[in-house]
Amino acid sequence: MKKITIEELKNIKMEYKDKINITDNPFGIEIEFASAPFNIVRDNLEKVLGYDPVVVSWNNKTKKIEDRTKKWVLKNDSTVQDILNDLYRTKVGGEVNTPIMKNNKKYWQELNLICDTLSKTKDIEINGNCSVHIHTSKTIYKVIQEYKNLFKLIMLYEDIAYKIGYGETNTVRPLLTRYAKPLSFHIYKHLDELERMETEKDIIRFIRFDRKHSFNFRNIENIGKATIENRIGNPTLNKIIIQNYVLFNNNFLNYAKIENFDTEFIDYKIKQFEPIFLAESLHDKPDKAIELLDLITKNELDQLYILKQYLKAFNEHDIEKTFHLWYYH
Repeated sequence: MKKITIEELKNIKMEYKDKINITDNPFGIEIEFASAPFNIVRDNLEKVLGYDPVVVSWNNKTKKIEDRTKKWVLKNDSTVQDILNDLYRTKVGGEVNTPIMKNNKKYWQELNLICDTLSKTKDIEINGNCSVHIHTSKTIYKVIQEYKNLFKLIMLYEDIAYKIGYGETNTVRPLLTRYAKPLSFHIYKHLDELERMETEKDIIRFIRFDRKHSFNFRNIENIGKATIENRIGNPTLNKIIIQNYVLFNNNFLNYAKIENFDTEFIDYKIKQFEPIFLAESLHDKPDKAIELLDLITKNELDQLYILKQYLKAFNEHDIEKTFHLWYYH
């Protein structure tokens, strides 16, 4: 990528697209929200979708898996949910899940519609307890070596992934270190163990059966939901930011595939590696970010979109400051 100034980046308008430059691997998105009544959100979603979204609650987990993968889903989520102190104990907050998405106009238009509907829902708030998670089908990988490659990529560039995942701002949400803690140092300390991995069970053991990392691998043996989950994303209802999350995440994961991965270069970087801690993700490292983007995508406009998000070089066209976001209060 050629050198570019912050002002030049700001002059580039980010557009929401009907299709982006990612593989055709299936994916899904989780969008958490707070404050708005659960039932009101359900009613609003039904109006725009033309069908009642699948509702998954603590006492209602019997929905068929195929229903939850083909339709939009509204879920209870204890990290964002509360009960109003009233006679009817009205629940507020929850989580909206996409169906299994494909990279085409139909699904991106649906996401646009849902983001717009949520934004207009009375009392909704996207607060510091909320987040956006991206699930990618594990079918993106064919062999265990590709998981090993991804772990090495996370070790080297997790600080860049975090900063991109902070979305509109350089803000570590309050619950991030509980629900999306860094993996980099753990991988660094256990590289020998990483090299010995031979099965998916070894991967689960490697992460110590803990799903609450920046990247969650616990689901890869889950028959109904076999995904790699990116849990970094700060909360947002901005469709462009969410689309950028997917753009970066897919290209990041796709680079770890054997046909794309530059083993010689990555091994060279590992020999030079010094441990990365979360606080470093708040600092601009444009040269390192560009190095990563040059590895994972050759599309210049995609590189610029992701770099804009990394450096927070937004203009008014890209981002509208909104009362929904906790860091604008």
